[in-house]
Amino acid sequence: MVNNRKAQKSKTTPYNLFVVELKELKGRSADKPHLYVTLTSSNTELAFRRLLEGKGPTWLQGKVEKLRTDLIPNYRETNDRELAEKRLGKLKIDLSKQGFGINGDSTVWVVYVLDIDPNVEPKILDLGKKGRAIYVGQTSTTRELRAEQHAGRLLSKSGKYIGSRKTKGRNPVLNLDLSPTKEMYTKEDALAFETETHNRLEQMGYRVFGDVQEGSKSC
Repeated sequence: MVNNRKAQKSKTTPYNLFVVELKELKGRSADKPHLYVTLTSSNTELAFRRLLEGKGPTWLQGKVEKLRTDLIPNYRETNDRELAEKRLGKLKIDLSKQGFGINGDSTVWVVYVLDIDPNVEPKILDLGKKGRAIYVGQTSTTRELRAEQHAGRLLSKSGKYIGSRKTKGRNPVLNLDLSPTKEMYTKEDALAFETETHNRLEQMGYRVFGDVQEGSKSC
């Protein structure tokens, strides 16, 4: 009988989106704070009071700033856990795109351009109108660090090469003049901007290589 009551309760439990602004943690954008974004089966005000009392994830203790109901979409209440999880996932992405840090993650992506040596075997014969071969990529580290990885000067912890096979051995050098300054706050946006940059530079007359753009020319 007790188990039936528990099952009945779980089926009728409403799931609410819950967003709290945190202190001491940075957002993705300098003008956006860090947020704790999750689901709660409690009233959001009650859930917030519990966090202030230290009744939540350990990493949140001492960092709780204020409840951000203004960032919660006005969805109709649902008892469907799967639907609630989908809403939560979408909210995390939407807030990330706006520059907020989410649940300890403040990852920022950038697109970078490397000059590569076309005379290394196998030689790159078609260098485009500009007569230059370049590589376009995206990274959540710094452009400088990623360039060092492509050059083989920084390896994985196990000592393996972690650059692209298209730059390996071609003496890649970071080209800051061609590298966009724009920052992206999701991997999806970074990949899209990488492809956009690849296409733009190709149209400008560069011979462009990359690991996302499909159908690009090979050596």
